[in-house]
Amino acid sequence: MTDVLLQQRLRAAGLRVTAPRLAVLRVLGEATDHPRVDQIIERVRAHGVAISTQAAYDCCEALHRGVLARRIEPAGGPARYEARVGDNHHHLVCRACGAVADVDCVVGHAPLPGGRHGPRLRRRRGRGHLLGALSPVRRSNPRRKAGRMTDEDNTLTTRNGQPIADNQNTRTIGERGPATLENYQFMEKLAHFDRERVPERVVHARGATAFGFFETYGTVGGEEPISTHSRAKLFEPAGKRTEVAVRFSTVAGGRDSSEAVRDPRGFAVKFYTEDGNWDLVGNNLGVFFIRDAIKFPDFIHSQKPDPVTFERQVPNRVFDFASQSPESLHMFNLVLSPRGVPASYRTMQGFGVNTYKWVNAAGETKLVKYHWLPKQAVKSWTEEDAGKQQGLELGVHTKDLYGAIAAGQYPEWELAVQLMDDHEHPELEFDPLDDTKVWPEHVFPVRRIGRMVLDRAPEDFFAESEQIAFGTGVLVDGLDFSDDKMLVGRTFSYSDTQRHRIGPNYLQLPVNTPKNARVTTNQRDGAMTYAVDGGSGNPSVNYEPSITGGPQEAPKPTHTEQGPVVEGRLTRQRIARTNDYAQAGERYLLSEPWEQDELVANWIANLSQCDRPIQERMLWHLYMAETELGDRVGQGLELTADDVRHLEPLATQTLTPEEEQRRANLGANPPRDVSGLVMTHCVPNEHAPVGEPITA
Repeated sequence: MTDVLLQQRLRAAGLRVTAPRLAVLRVLGEATDHPRVDQIIERVRAHGVAISTQAAYDCCEALHRGVLARRIEPAGGPARYEARVGDNHHHLVCRACGAVADVDCVVGHAPLPGGRHGPRLRRRRGRGHLLGALSPVRRSNPRRKAGRMTDEDNTLTTRNGQPIADNQNTRTIGERGPATLENYQFMEKLAHFDRERVPERVVHARGATAFGFFETYGTVGGEEPISTHSRAKLFEPAGKRTEVAVRFSTVAGGRDSSEAVRDPRGFAVKFYTEDGNWDLVGNNLGVFFIRDAIKFPDFIHSQKPDPVTFERQVPNRVFDFASQSPESLHMFNLVLSPRGVPASYRTMQGFGVNTYKWVNAAGETKLVKYHWLPKQAVKSWTEEDAGKQQGLELGVHTKDLYGAIAAGQYPEWELAVQLMDDHEHPELEFDPLDDTKVWPEHVFPVRRIGRMVLDRAPEDFFAESEQIAFGTGVLVDGLDFSDDKMLVGRTFSYSDTQRHRIGPNYLQLPVNTPKNARVTTNQRDGAMTYAVDGGSGNPSVNYEPSITGGPQEAPKPTHTEQGPVVEGRLTRQRIARTNDYAQAGERYLLSEPWEQDELVANWIANLSQCDRPIQERMLWHLYMAETELGDRVGQGLELTADDVRHLEPLATQTLTPEEEQRRANLGANPPRDVSGLVMTHCVPNEHAPVGEPITA
């Protein structure tokens, strides 16, 4: 069979076309026996196609689910596969050598494939072993009542289990109507169809999920046990593995938008630990646009389409907000650089962004920031590359991720942390809880604590990607919140969004519920209740405390207090150490030359579409950050420092003495001193032009 026909068969079965799947399907089509997976691997490799053992198993199971192959499970022997599907035959298995033979069914009762798990062969009772297996027996379906339908039956039914005899015609009075109101089958079918989509995420709507594992190193940078700083069980002992689900995403676009746009990328990881789930929810750039969550709706509105014309990301709207929010300058210097358009989800960094805390067994706390470092290296596109790619494939990053996993090229990241003593650190020029800042890595080193490998794509995109839900409040014992103002707001908003999007019982969905911990709560009912939490004690007791069998509190930690003493009066005010320009300027100076050129070009392209007052204010901010950056962007806008020197600081700004000095010398300040400075993102960033393969 030609490759074209094999590809058509895969697509018709709803399967992605990959080289390993094509090769396995070809081998099964050529087979005159019923090969085991190890035999399939040997024959695929004989065709010159590289395939790993895991990839071979995945391909065989995908073909089985797509009814392009049949899995045969001889009792006591390894599974075998055949391409002969859709016809009427049994299998005879020799228990001496394991050979399998096809025998046509003379009465037409052999089961056809279609069940998710395929046929299972029974052992013969009281017969010679050379006679092999009896007819296959399907696994039972708990939804079907005995006596109504057999498991071999493939009859179409309603969700309530009633067989449907006519799925072609609406129930009407006479052949021409009118339709009747009690037409339950019709209304149930359309009502479900009307609800096949849940509201898309307000942000991070476009994304892809993959699954794998996290393996802890057991130490912080190979120097000291992680338990010195955190009692979280998933971090020890060394080599311990925890299942994970990861969702990569863009931020501003809708569910069907392009993945090649310039935008931060979400990097959210769900750890299914023995103490419950832990969600580490961040992005690929390490900082954010704002430092107080009360501004989040305003910021996102500025990024979303114009509410009148619905024009996407109008520069005048984006930079109108940015011009009045100088803390966003650092993030814009990253988004408008090549790092704002990663060449692949596999080749981008990830960060927790917010500051969290670690807590050890004694109740001692450390401030912590999280970093994901790709083993595939960091690779990015230019604006030109991204424009070309959008014309070729909207879902380019999802396709790349799932294609790599299908080919056995499992992406891998190392998890690293920066640790800081838990207090205000007045010696620093910035506040360590400010998410518009990074911690200098030469002062607070990045230390590796484990690795993550993604080796499985979703079996169903809606169930495992659209319905997966993350929240910054989902922590486990040994991990805690800091007073980061953005973290506090995200902790409420993220989970509240999921309750609106997929219902109050979203945590009962299989992809969201803990896999390795028991769930026992007194929460009951609500829309789409999937199960009752708990399972021990008195089911009538849905409250606590109780002496009649209800849930009991967990053992308390040995300490009753933790962290520094916090004092202050109620207020509404900015943090004192804003320092909005230093890291934005240092970021530019520490970027690679090709990144600087791309950043300048993108600043010019965007600000050229803005009103003159917005151009002037943004140029003033750029000069305050770094003179060279202001000069280069100003040249493209045909503006100079003299054109913006008259501007006063914003009413919301309080400049430091150093910033006042820079303002007095606007356009004439020397380059900032970055000798010895190591900032987050100071790793090589390779340019990966469109059309060149993204290799690990």
